[in-house]
Amino acid sequence: MRRSSRHARFQFLLGSRPGGTNVGFVYSGDNRFFNYNGRLTFVPGEGIIPPTEDGTWTICWSGWQYVHTEEDAQGPMDLPNGRPDLQGAGVFWRLGFADDDTNPVEWSFSAGLGGRGIIPKRDNDVFGVGCFYASLVTTRFTGILGIGDHVQGLEVFYNVAVTPATQLSFDLQLIDSAASALDTAVILGVRLMLNF
Repeated sequence: MRRSSRHARFQFLLGSRPGGTNVGFVYSGDNRFFNYNGRLTFVPGEGIIPPTEDGTWTICWSGWQYVHTEEDAQGPMDLPNGRPDLQGAGVFWRLGFADDDTNPVEWSFSAGLGGRGIIPKRDNDVFGVGCFYASLVTTRFTGILGIGDHVQGLEVFYNVAVTPATQLSFDLQLIDSAASALDTAVILGVRLMLNF
């Protein structure tokens, strides 16, 4: 299988507030990927053969931007650590497209608001609110199976920094399933994390 992946990442200042963006493209070839829009064929002696394609691709664009900070940025943000570097709040987003012949998702979008330390004297608490929407590939089978053309959801969380090594998180998720027979899922979560 041949796989090619290209990403371009940038960080910048909008006024005095840091932000960043990422554009990525992935192509995989020389393999057999199921074709959602193809037809099953019957070959004597081999049985039913699923339709396939030789390659598939996906492209995405994501970004983030602080809209308020308590302090000035001192160089680039450390994104891999998964924690807001500055006390403040910002927005984030992601838009992606995929080869709709070989992927069940045609395109998806997510966005939200998150940050750290917005409540006085709670400088290390982290919060986030986000939503997503995914457009699904429709085929002649999706209607029979009761699968719609999209799935969407919302998540809200608040992470209380009890001590520097102890965090207590509260989480609420609402997920509207693509399956018409299922109701909207409501998921409540609580997590205690200890760092040693």
